[in-house]
Amino acid sequence: KSLQDILVKGPGGISILPASSGILELSELTEEQKLYFLAEMAELGEQTDILLIDTAAGINKNVIYFTLAAQERIIVLSPEPTSLTDAYAMIKVLSTRHDVKKFRILINSAQSEKEALAVFRQLTAVADRFLDTISLDYLGYIPLATKLPQAVRSQRLVVETAPDSPCAKKFVKLAAALADEEITSQHDGNIKFFWQGLFEL
Repeated sequence: KSLQDILVKGPGGISILPASSGILELSELTEEQKLYFLAEMAELGEQTDILLIDTAAGINKNVIYFTLAAQERIIVLSPEPTSLTDAYAMIKVLSTRHDVKKFRILINSAQSEKEALAVFRQLTAVADRFLDTISLDYLGYIPLATKLPQAVRSQRLVVETAPDSPCAKKFVKLAAALADEEITSQHDGNIKFFWQGLFEL
């Protein structure tokens, strides 16, 4: 199938390219398959304003490859120590092995902005100590939410099921801020040439 064949229409005018579960072959794509996938993504460029790639946690080869294909990288982490460790590991690999220097940081499941900023400062302190010339930009935080698991179970957006919840309001604010940003065609090397047509609107 082509990617066009398997797109699913989602809420609010978005299209979703669904992942799979339990298919080992998709976690071990060959270089030829990865290149084919990126070429297919370029074909979707004319109908796509913003492409959001949600990778798995960790630093396996597929995650690194598709993270490098993105124009920007948003590192999402929670206040848990293991999450902080994983986030730093991703930044370290992308910085030292692939010369990626700019990252945006989003804190998830924080009790408050104070806690989110504390997590961001911890990550910044470690990065400043061990990594040279990287830039970490605080994007904001998503509060710990009781309404979010309910939305996940019902397979609906939390902004639909609980629009007045703090969690939903933060998602709306974050989406609006990202949508208002000017999209630039400036790339930082790696494998961006596949995405040129996608982001030059």
